[in-house]
Amino acid sequence: MICLTVSVRADDFYVDAYYGCDETGNGSQDNPWQRLGFALESIEGTEDNPHTVHLAPGHYDYHDNPWEKALLPGSYIHIRGEDVYTTYVYSLAFRYINNSSVSNVSIRSVGGFQAYEISINNCVIIPGDRTAMGFQQCDVFVRNCVIHRTSSVLSSINSDVTFKNCIMSSYLTILDSGSNSDPV
Repeated sequence: MICLTVSVRADDFYVDAYYGCDETGNGSQDNPWQRLGFALESIEGTEDNPHTVHLAPGHYDYHDNPWEKALLPGSYIHIRGEDVYTTYVYSLAFRYINNSSVSNVSIRSVGGFQAYEISINNCVIIPGDRTAMGFQQCDVFVRNCVIHRTSSVLSSINSDVTFKNCIMSSYLTILDSGSNSDPV
């Protein structure tokens, strides 16, 4: 008898706030999960097997985790929305992770603590009267984003935060505290 072991790699997962189901879904394109928080708790990316979570149009917010208002992606997890006009994420916090990203969503706030190789791409960040981004001991690259209607764009402590091709409007301050931030 020959026994063959096949490893399964699932690089892409799907979430649909309106038509997905956490109970019966499996995260596939044909059977997506409903909540982003559920998806982030269900998958674990690695350097050899990073994952992309595709978000259908909808609202993905802290109701996924009532104890915290921010959703917590893991290392090697890349969140990609349908587009910034129809895909809204309330808040993301990158904590103790490497190599993670978010792209093509509207978002209220994003932050991190001891997170490295973090990318925020093609997003619209509209935090209202709060700080748009807050990072402590992080390495972050913000590219092609619009940051609008905020009291301050960035609060940063011991972080390298690079902005490239970003538009910042209607803000009071760009930088709240000392960092190695580099607006490009």
